[in-house]
Amino acid sequence: MPDNTSTVEDPTKREPFELEKRKFEEEQSIKRDSLETERPNDAFGFFKSPLGLAIIGGLVTILVNSASSYFSTQNTLNVEREKLQADLIKKYLEAPEKKAREDNLKFLAGAGLIPAYGKRIEDYLKSNPDAIPHTPISSDYKTFGDPNILSGTVLDKIAAIRNSLVVVRSRQGAVEWRKCTGVLIDQTTVVTMSYCAADNLAVPAAGVQNLKVDPGKGNPLIDVKDVRIVDHGSSAESIALVTLTAPAPNNTPLQIETASPSVGLKLILPFVDGRTSEFYASVDEDCKITNLKGTSGIGYRCDGDVGSAGAPIVSMETGRILGVHSMATQEARWGVRLTAADVGL
Repeated sequence: MPDNTSTVEDPTKREPFELEKRKFEEEQSIKRDSLETERPNDAFGFFKSPLGLAIIGGLVTILVNSASSYFSTQNTLNVEREKLQADLIKKYLEAPEKKAREDNLKFLAGAGLIPAYGKRIEDYLKSNPDAIPHTPISSDYKTFGDPNILSGTVLDKIAAIRNSLVVVRSRQGAVEWRKCTGVLIDQTTVVTMSYCAADNLAVPAAGVQNLKVDPGKGNPLIDVKDVRIVDHGSSAESIALVTLTAPAPNNTPLQIETASPSVGLKLILPFVDGRTSEFYASVDEDCKITNLKGTSGIGYRCDGDVGSAGAPIVSMETGRILGVHSMATQEARWGVRLTAADVGL
């Protein structure tokens, strides 16, 4: 006979299963909550890793170097910009006339071409209207004295004088030469002091072999044909007229002043340095005639140096030669008057 009795589950066997199930579900819930909490932190986990830190460090270095390079470049550009503006100001201050220099500064400041200095220059011009600086014009010569006296016309005269000067060499030994300045009064005649061309006032024919004239500018020495002395007494008071065997190339003769010299007349004393062959010009307010002695002596106060003997004494007003420099004393420097009659004109 079949057993129709239903089977009843034993509650004691079910309880452990439910307990394990709840435990599993609770653990899963805790893990989900933990994952939800850690997920935002995990987004920055890469940056905390060694690789992430290395990349970040590299980027920071690149940014810092780029910024440093930028600011350094900007600083260099600013320095160069100010330098160019300063050079522009100096160039515009080369104008010989005060009014022209003032107008130049006002133009530069007003046009905005010198922003680094414009405001200060405008303020300076308002406060010091009579004190406009002057930049001496660069040239192939050096000056003694105040360069501010160098106006455009004086510079033109000095340039003409420069082209008329030569160096007169007289042999003193096998390899030794005495050097004096000389000035061309025509293409083949040089004027200098007599003692620069001869020890005695009478020059023997053989003596010219010991004389050479250096026209400068890389040209070869020129031989001397003869020497004529314009005798005013001693060798320190007499002039030598040196005739060349050939014209001096690229040199322009200097004209002789016809007017008589007078005390107070402003002068230019140009000469060639006997040691370096450099051209100098003594130009300042004190370079003027202070004494006149007899018919041929000229006293003046102009700076000179080795090689200035024989240099032309030039009128600043006309740019013409009125004498030849001879010597210096405690009283003054002295030269000898040169006239057209002395050279047969």
